[in-house]
Amino acid sequence: MKKILLILISLTFIFIPVHSQNNKEKKTYHIKCCINPVYSLARFDTNIDNNLLELRAFIVLKENDKDGKLIKDAIVMLENQQFKFEKDYYQIKVKIPQIQKETNLKIKIKGEIILDKNFYIPNWIKLTSPKPNLIDPQEEITITWSQSYLKIPANIKIYDFKSGRTLFTKNMIMEKQIKIKPNLLKGTEIVRILVTDMWHLTSHINDENNLNKDSEIIFQSWSQNFLRIKKIDPIKKYIQDNKAKDKSSNKQGNEQKKK
Repeated sequence: MKKILLILISLTFIFIPVHSQNNKEKKTYHIKCCINPVYSLARFDTNIDNNLLELRAFIVLKENDKDGKLIKDAIVMLENQQFKFEKDYYQIKVKIPQIQKETNLKIKIKGEIILDKNFYIPNWIKLTSPKPNLIDPQEEITITWSQSYLKIPANIKIYDFKSGRTLFTKNMIMEKQIKIKPNLLKGTEIVRILVTDMWHLTSHINDENNLNKDSEIIFQSWSQNFLRIKKIDPIKKYIQDNKAKDKSSNKQGNEQKKK
């Protein structure tokens, strides 16, 4: 009887660790990612990085859920290029040769691949005019843009690049062009034009076994251009203004004579 009891006790101790291991909860992770498909006609000036295509991405990784502990030592890859970890997020800029319809995101935490998946890029927006150039601030400027797949509202902003001051901003619901009145850019040297998709297009990734239900990737496309502004000679401007006034006065005088 004692032998049987000892055998039962031994079997109990053998199976307890296995049972405990099976009941151990699988670790989950929370991913918050933003990917920006970016089309730059120029960057910083009219002759730098012309017609540059990029995917810019930012990722926050946490244990369990959005309130969990920040993960700082993951290996995060976009298009097989590794993100750099900043203060509390990962970021990357990847140059690509042409507009593409999808991108691959891979995340490895402590040797375990928790995500390796291709995601559809829902839209690219592109400024089509004006081209990077030296422009006259006294002339009207027409800004136009196009969208690759989705025709959605866009926001237009024009900045003084040196001071960061916003010169113009407007939400465009259906239109694909806007005319900027003369003299809006007066007194500036370099301006940045930015057009951005107004919709945040979200892809939920909670179908993966080790990601929590709030994990998501947000896509928002934008496009930029830089223009240099011609310096106006005040003497020439004075002469031109007077010529315009004289021409207008002569025209009015001729019309009155005809009457």
